[in-house]
Amino acid sequence: MPEEKGVTLGALLDAPGLALALVAGPDDHGRVIRWAHCTELLAPARYLRGGELVLTVGSALTSVKRCESFVRELMSSHAQALGLGIGDVHDEVPAALREACDRHSLPLFSVPHGVPFQAFTELLAEHRVVERLAGARRTGALVATVLDAMARFEDLPDVLEMLARELGGGLRIVDQLGVPEMTSGSVPSHGTAHGVDLPGDPPGRLVWHPGDGAADATAAIDTLRELARPLALYRRERVASMLRSERDLGRLLGLVVDGLAEPRTVADHLGIATDTPLAASAWPAAETARIRDLLPGAARAAFGDAVVVLVERAEAATALATAHGISCGTGEHVPVADLARSVREALEALALSAARGRPIASAELATVDALLDRLPDAALSPFLDQLIEPLLAHDRRTGSQLVPSLRAFIGSGGSIVPTARVLFLHPNTLRHRMKRVAEISGRDPLDWHSRICFTVALAAWDRQRTTPKRTRDDRAR
Repeated sequence: MPEEKGVTLGALLDAPGLALALVAGPDDHGRVIRWAHCTELLAPARYLRGGELVLTVGSALTSVKRCESFVRELMSSHAQALGLGIGDVHDEVPAALREACDRHSLPLFSVPHGVPFQAFTELLAEHRVVERLAGARRTGALVATVLDAMARFEDLPDVLEMLARELGGGLRIVDQLGVPEMTSGSVPSHGTAHGVDLPGDPPGRLVWHPGDGAADATAAIDTLRELARPLALYRRERVASMLRSERDLGRLLGLVVDGLAEPRTVADHLGIATDTPLAASAWPAAETARIRDLLPGAARAAFGDAVVVLVERAEAATALATAHGISCGTGEHVPVADLARSVREALEALALSAARGRPIASAELATVDALLDRLPDAALSPFLDQLIEPLLAHDRRTGSQLVPSLRAFIGSGGSIVPTARVLFLHPNTLRHRMKRVAEISGRDPLDWHSRICFTVALAAWDRQRTTPKRTRDDRAR
């Protein structure tokens, strides 16, 4: 519920014709009084909503205990002030009531005899009407300004920025899942937020985050409601336009990657030179709305299950992905003429990013670990079955150390003497073990090509022991 404004205590005390006198409690002239409530009950809390000026002639305030109880009741109900009518029950404000109000910091003023309590409700009602009319005028003027901007076909982020500037704080348009599509102004990480639904398809919400010095919440929300429909139409047109643009660039990039179009066609499409350096970054297609918000000025291309974004700095894309917990793969920074390679690298890196749970750069692709991560288990099984399992079985039967010796030998680059020194073995002992490896597996570790196969086999075995078994579909994500 938006906060309702009211009359300040200072304005009430200065109101002509009331002749009020503050006799106890804090001299808090900025305290806001929302409404007035008249009562002679000693316990009126159930009839109070908070923010009221409570008015009474004090027929129940006949003792110190009753005065204390009454003030406590008002404080528990968040009343803002107490007015005591003089002349009907009390000729002056009771000392016990003054002391209780001082003790609990509740402003207390005397109402002269003959001043009707209705005068307070009329004053507050009149102030509320004036305030709402002024708010309506402000809302109407702001709505007209925004509609004029739309009529001039200004970009939606610019319109949103202007609206955020007028209201104070920050504005966001979010989709039906709450994912930001665009952000303007300063949006705090926590605090109060007010939102209105954006009708139509795609569904979404316009969310306002008030900042210091922001507009009155009631007036601001009225403005947002007035603008919800035209903003929804403007947003729908913008989203449709972005989708067309992303699909067009995606089809063009696909042709370039497949070798069916020249890279200069992409440069011509983007209006840049073919020697302009760019890097492709690939993101999950499900994150497209968030990517539009995070990288609003970058060229985006729909690419199957991914959205490829062309960026000037791959490091910036990686930093955004890390900060927002999104899978991302980045290709090498290349001229547009070599963009196909960067796109292929970015898509491969995205698949690896999904498997590893962090952004992946192209430099990480040319490693044995990255290669194994992108291979299905079926492709690695022969390396395990033919090269590692027979050696493991022999070690279990005989207590030999063929697998550890083989690992050390490959790790030293295939050098007998340095490996033997590390293992505290005689070189001839290590040569004998490598010979047994060759006899059992059918591959000679002294041969360079065989050592590559053993390297893959050992890495696959390590992964099999430390990670859950993955399917081909898992590896393709």
